[in-house]
Amino acid sequence: MEAKLGIPSEPIFKVQDNTTKYALGTDSGLSVENVALNTKSVEDLKAEAMMERERREAEGETDRDANLQTITMPNIDDTLVGFSIEYCFAYLDDDGGEYYAWIDGVVERIVNAEKRTVEIRWNEQKVHEDDVQVSRHQLKIRGWNGSKVGAWRKYIDQI
Repeated sequence: MEAKLGIPSEPIFKVQDNTTKYALGTDSGLSVENVALNTKSVEDLKAEAMMERERREAEGETDRDANLQTITMPNIDDTLVGFSIEYCFAYLDDDGGEYYAWIDGVVERIVNAEKRTVEIRWNEQKVHEDDVQVSRHQLKIRGWNGSKVGAWRKYIDQI
């Protein structure tokens, strides 16, 4: 059975109430950090966490969709037809630097199950007008839920 987990809209925080003050001894480094942490409001902590998550996602350090994928990939057989898929492509930015982008589509047919080749119809809102709407790709075993060009995974609509 596949677990269905949603993407949290905001970080979950449990902030400890540190109203008890102890007078014995001197303040340790841990105490000083704890006081600094507890002087921030929960809203400030959530805002900082959201900014950090967005920064990490923008820099490619983490990916929310990757964490929602199943461990095992789907079989490359007739049951894969109609599968909502994302495939990782490399593009060049205006400065000539390379960046990765996930493009979603639907598997239209299995071209060669033995070679793990499928035909994918791409979401026309995500591809450039000069790009093809349907193309063939080999779905490599090590590409399942990867993070490099040729990686593939189930498309999870976050809207």
